Amino acid sequence: MNGRMDQQRIAGSRSPAAHRQLQVLSAVCRVAAMGALFASAWPMSAQTALRPYQEPHWATLNIDRVYTGVYAEAYTQTTSISGGGESTEDRLFFGPLLGLDLSGSVYHPNLIAYHINVDGSVGWTEDNYSGAATASTRELRFLGSFFGEIGILDSKPLHGRLFSSYTHSYQDYDFFNRIYVDTWRYGGSLNYSTGPWRFFTSVSHETQDATGNPIPIWSDSTIASASLTHQRKSGSSTIFGSVNDYTRTDYGVAGAGRDYTLNLSDSEDFGPRKNWHSVVNAGYNHLESMTLPSQLYSAAANLRAEHSEQLSSQYNLNYSQNTYGESDNDNISGNLLLEHKLFQSLVTDLNLQGYRYTASSSTDSQRSWQFGGGPGVRYTKRLSRTSVLSAYENIGYFHTDVQSSGGLIPVIDEQHVFGSSGQPITLRQPNIIQSTIVVTDNSHLPPGGYIAGLDYNIIQNGQFTLIERPVGSRVPDSVLISYNFEASPSGSYDTVNNACGLRFDFFDNHWSVYTRYSLTHNDGAENLVVQDLNLFVLGTEGHWKALRAGVEFEIYDSSLAPYDSLRFFQSLTFAPAQRSRLGFNFTETLMNYEQANRADQNYTATVNYNQAFTRHLNFDVETGVSQRIGEGVDQTLAVFRPQVQYSSGKFSASIGYDLNYDEYLSSQTRIRNLAYIRLRKDF
Repeated sequence: MNGRMDQQRIAGSRSPAAHRQLQVLSAVCRVAAMGALFASAWPMSAQTALRPYQEPHWATLNIDRVYTGVYAEAYTQTTSISGGGESTEDRLFFGPLLGLDLSGSVYHPNLIAYHINVDGSVGWTEDNYSGAATASTRELRFLGSFFGEIGILDSKPLHGRLFSSYTHSYQDYDFFNRIYVDTWRYGGSLNYSTGPWRFFTSVSHETQDATGNPIPIWSDSTIASASLTHQRKSGSSTIFGSVNDYTRTDYGVAGAGRDYTLNLSDSEDFGPRKNWHSVVNAGYNHLESMTLPSQLYSAAANLRAEHSEQLSSQYNLNYSQNTYGESDNDNISGNLLLEHKLFQSLVTDLNLQGYRYTASSSTDSQRSWQFGGGPGVRYTKRLSRTSVLSAYENIGYFHTDVQSSGGLIPVIDEQHVFGSSGQPITLRQPNIIQSTIVVTDNSHLPPGGYIAGLDYNIIQNGQFTLIERPVGSRVPDSVLISYNFEASPSGSYDTVNNACGLRFDFFDNHWSVYTRYSLTHNDGAENLVVQDLNLFVLGTEGHWKALRAGVEFEIYDSSLAPYDSLRFFQSLTFAPAQRSRLGFNFTETLMNYEQANRADQNYTATVNYNQAFTRHLNFDVETGVSQRIGEGVDQTLAVFRPQVQYSSGKFSASIGYDLNYDEYLSSQTRIRNLAYIRLRKDF
């Protein structure tokens, strides 16, 4: 059952789900009937494990595991909107539990081998929804999982695999955001290996229906892919292609498209000592969507060399051309890095880099190029037996030239990564038009982008725009962000960068103190919108056994978007009693945006506790609260999830409860409750 289960259905969206449930139920019944037929027709010797050599039989069946029992769950969700009424959904499910684990072969395991696993309940569901409209349904459902796999000619160079599966389980975006997903997958793959060559191709279809949100998320996709690899002692080469035909609905926003991908890659080690290493990649991606089609050409080359034990070098060259409708981004960049290790504790380097970037729309364009670089040094010194000093210094000088026709300039798929500290990311261009911001994952999904105010927040601080990922968001760590910005006039300027840092580690790294400082100063940019920056960070952190704690203070003194932040974190894990474990995690973040005249506060506390009362009885609970305080972003999240598990011999039982509370801007409150019980007896 994959833990706690749930289903939420909005009135009017039940037909596809009911159809999939009938498919799953039909498959389960066929598996059960086949198991009964084979169990009655085959002698017990056919249920033993496969031996190294087996005489051919037209079919064999191994009943590896059988269990039965009951499963029941009760679910309710209430959503209240200030001045807008209230909606409630209640659901009750009860049914017998069936578990089967079957394996066997047709004629011989080397010809066709199969494995089937069923773990779930078939029962009646009563679902009642009340709100702007009222609806009530009763239907036969299957809650659980089903997996079937057939291997064909597994021992041969040419072999294939067919599979089909269904799961009803939960997925956590973070501690406070849990959704329940019904996933139906089927497809097959084909492999062929001969000498240094390997060919692989697959076709699969997947349907996902995610519930546990105010509005469901649904997707249907068919993916076909193929790859050819040549493996050598000195490297390998691969060509890969795929087609993804998808239809999605995300929070009521529908989208459909077809995504084509083609990639070529090669890696090689060469030279008299195999001390030269190269990696080359080239790719093409074309996306046909309901909105505007896009395409991306990309190429990257990396060459690394170890000239001696003390001297190494690295060369990088990257090119990309990205188009979206009438908008176009063209970028070529490269860098050269020389690194010399004078002593084990002292490393010096020289970094040269440059780029040429062009962004254009139907009427407006901007072209810029930059070149520069500078030296750097890293130093590590052991001060005593238990303490270490680390330091670094990097200096750079760059010249930048910008030619602009004015107007609105498009930026397509600007790459960003959210860090673990929870701080927002800053978009690279100033004067952004907020209404044009589109945030997606690395596969350009969801089709319409994530939803501002729900999945992410936009913070305007001076001339720069920040994107914040709140607690409970479904936005991943790595994202692509597209937008339009107001172009600055043409001109050129020179930039001096300086970055340095110190870190002291004491008592065998149990306590650390660190500081970082970076400076960016521009000269000759009077007519351009460029940022002068002084960034200062001071922090300390310590850990002793299971206790970790730290604090970090940052001053972001920018000429365009200054802010400062203060972040604390504490965590502790210990055993308060025999066969028990208790863990705490706390974070507190305070941010002040000077020019925006706003302050945000984020507080999060989570607790995990496990107690094994006996070797048969176990108790788990996880709970937490997260609160954000700030203009237009006030939100409180809370969860409480206890679970009791008991097992003795061939009998097991589990009881669980899931409470989720979400209050946003004191105007909308959502409370979700799920309770379940599962009883199981093995045979």
